[in-house]
Amino acid sequence: MAAKARVPFHGHPRADAILQTCNNVLFYVHTDVLSMASPFFDQLFSLPQPANIPDATSGGNTLPIIPISEDSATVDHLLRLCYPIPRPPPLTNIGTVAKVLEAAMKYELVEAVTSMKKIFHSLISTSPLDAYAIACRLKLETEASMAARAHPFQLTLVGRSYSDAMKNLPAGCYFRLLRYLQGETFTPFCEPLPSPRSLHQSQPDANDSALASPEVLLQYPADVILKSSDGILIPTHRLLLALSGATINIDQTHQSDSSGVPIVEITHSGAVLHRLLRMCHPGGSYQDSETFEEARLVYDAATKLGMLKIADIARRNSEVLRERAPLTAYLVSVRRGWETDAKAALSRALCGPLWSADAYVPEMEVTSAKVLRDLYSYHYQRREPPQACMLDLPRLLQVSSFACLSPPSCVCGSDYPTRSTFARTEISYVWPPHSLTRCPRFPLTPPPLLRVANPSPRFSFGGQPDQYSSARLLSSSKSPFPHVGSSISSYYGRTSLLGVHILLHLSVEFPFYTVPIHAEVVARDVHQTCPPRFPLSPVFFLSSIMTTKAAAPFNGHRADVILRTTDNVDFHAHMNMLCVASPFFDQMFSLPQPPVIAQDGTSSPVPTIPLSEDSQTMDHLLRLCYPVAKPQPLKKLELVAKVLVAAMKYEFEEATVLMKTSFHSLIKSSPLEAYAISCRLKLEKEASLSAKAWKEKLKVDGAL
Repeated sequence: MAAKARVPFHGHPRADAILQTCNNVLFYVHTDVLSMASPFFDQLFSLPQPANIPDATSGGNTLPIIPISEDSATVDHLLRLCYPIPRPPPLTNIGTVAKVLEAAMKYELVEAVTSMKKIFHSLISTSPLDAYAIACRLKLETEASMAARAHPFQLTLVGRSYSDAMKNLPAGCYFRLLRYLQGETFTPFCEPLPSPRSLHQSQPDANDSALASPEVLLQYPADVILKSSDGILIPTHRLLLALSGATINIDQTHQSDSSGVPIVEITHSGAVLHRLLRMCHPGGSYQDSETFEEARLVYDAATKLGMLKIADIARRNSEVLRERAPLTAYLVSVRRGWETDAKAALSRALCGPLWSADAYVPEMEVTSAKVLRDLYSYHYQRREPPQACMLDLPRLLQVSSFACLSPPSCVCGSDYPTRSTFARTEISYVWPPHSLTRCPRFPLTPPPLLRVANPSPRFSFGGQPDQYSSARLLSSSKSPFPHVGSSISSYYGRTSLLGVHILLHLSVEFPFYTVPIHAEVVARDVHQTCPPRFPLSPVFFLSSIMTTKAAAPFNGHRADVILRTTDNVDFHAHMNMLCVASPFFDQMFSLPQPPVIAQDGTSSPVPTIPLSEDSQTMDHLLRLCYPVAKPQPLKKLELVAKVLVAAMKYEFEEATVLMKTSFHSLIKSSPLEAYAISCRLKLEKEASLSAKAWKEKLKVDGAL
């Protein structure tokens, strides 16, 4: 007997539908409320509904009953977010939040999705790894990125970066998290990067020359058809199978096609049978692009069908491919349960890179993260401890260089620190700064990020590959790692409606390098190198077309130009004022202007110029240029940097001077962040001041 839900879903007289949960609880709901809250239910209830016949399980109800796969606790919380009743207490368990959020996304309850995402965000810091696993499973790229950032940087050990919640995740998600925590700017987290090789096995091609061509089949008709496990019919000849040693009992089959040719069902895929028969034909061979998994499956099929000669060829091919790609072979073997092959591939895989960027293989996307984590654990346990290097597990240290983004004539190099000491971590030698006069078209080789495993490593001195300096490292893995990042472009933007970042292009010619403590907090909020992915929801599109007026005096008084920000705020400005303050706008407005067409198709007297800055940045910048009360000084370095970038971009000279003054006043409080910003903006003076401030801070802390 079904139970009724709690008030107010227990049977309101005006309820006109029933939701039946997986644990047999009935929720009496109102279709009008659900239709307004959810496009999914709106479309569902617009369809003709079948008549409901009362039975014992429905309690005699005549209302339409809709079975759903969620439990009563999830549905109760979800409906209370949609109904005009007091909201339920916020959930504190991230697993429960994930269940409600998944249901809200499934049924397109927009407001509930927003509410549950806020709660999910508040719980990310308490369980970042569980949050990462949930976000990847639900394809929430923004939340996956937040969870990755929330994981403490001083705990970036491979073993500690794994949670039991990840066991159902692809190993690729786990691998990308590790790469991110080791200093690599990596997005997206949930989806793999494009790969030149597909994991899916190719389907049989009827025109493949290795199989019997239509002309051959016309002259020598097939006398047997092999039906694969995925339903593909492959015509062939009994003689060919007999010569290959196949032990298929064709005479006992009870299926045949329209012409009476017997059909034999084989418990292997069409792709495997295709390759198997290709090897049976005279001159048949493997393609060079065949993978270990494909070769191993052909070996299994040939062995099972009694084709011993073909099985031997397939075995030797699989061994060659296993030696060529041991990590791929290991992941495939564990997933397939091939214990012997897994052991053979393991020893080879341990000799190669396992967590560098080059270690990625597409098979990680179809293998459990636990498999990769266990491989890392085994790799660590079998390593010999270093004899001359005091390193905590897993004996991994990242060392980066400072870079001065200026011509070679730069004289500020002596002011940059060449010795960096952190809590429980002493790096006796750090590369001195070197100049970059050209934007590199490809990643630097060797990159300024090193993996140190030898007792006495050699470092490239000054970026010169032929000059080295030996150094002794004393380190603890629990201390913060230095971080290095580089980019040719910087992106930043914000929409006030969604409260999320929308990344817009701002050209930066040279890469930047930073060595911050807690880099994901200090530096990553300033330097965004790849745009995240956002769901193209109606709310997103709505935010992209709605515009609002800026606050006075930029709300329309005698304005002759509109500056539209990324969050769709219109600043009604004056050309004369902008021309006086900025050579950039003076030159722009001196050019012939195209006719302005309004959205309704009529001519508009006021041109609109889209900008790549948000409204907060432009409001502060314009108030520095207009004869109005000056805004309050900004207290956050990242906000100052945004306004300074805009002032430099649009050549507001007075505003640039004022913002540099504000920037100087904040350098002492955040020297590493200021250094990163200065290098990105090619501000040599500010970079020098920041480096000096960081060096002084280390001296005060007793680190130097």
